[in-house]
Amino acid sequence: MQPIEPRGPGNPSWSKGVSANPRGRENAAQRRARRDAIIAAWAEPYGGIEVLRPAELMLLNQAAELSMVRPRRSQDQVRHANTISKILTQVGFVSKHPREPLVEEEPPPDRSATDWLNERLAELQEAKSEP
Repeated sequence: MQPIEPRGPGNPSWSKGVSANPRGRENAAQRRARRDAIIAAWAEPYGGIEVLRPAELMLLNQAAELSMVRPRRSQDQVRHANTISKILTQVGFVSKHPREPLVEEEPPPDRSATDWLNERLAELQEAKSEP
């Protein structure tokens, strides 16, 4: 029987110097970009971020941050969902009386100079034919 060699600390299947998370931790700029993308997606049906008031934007920042956090327990998951729902209701994105989505109106059709001249000639001919 061979003698048993003592094991060192840690998991023996881990290689020394090799990271289990090669991308590393998300930095502040990446997190901010992800948060801004969430807010833009929420605000897009209502005209985008430009139409939001500062207080609404601050509330949406809080809701987006909360949506990016991983809840530790099932109770936290429910609390996060309820809080996000209440914030979106306060802003007007979710409610029984929904906020009117921004509908862009089509501009009136442009009249060409030729059309204008034809209309003017027709008016002049009518005026000339009447005594």
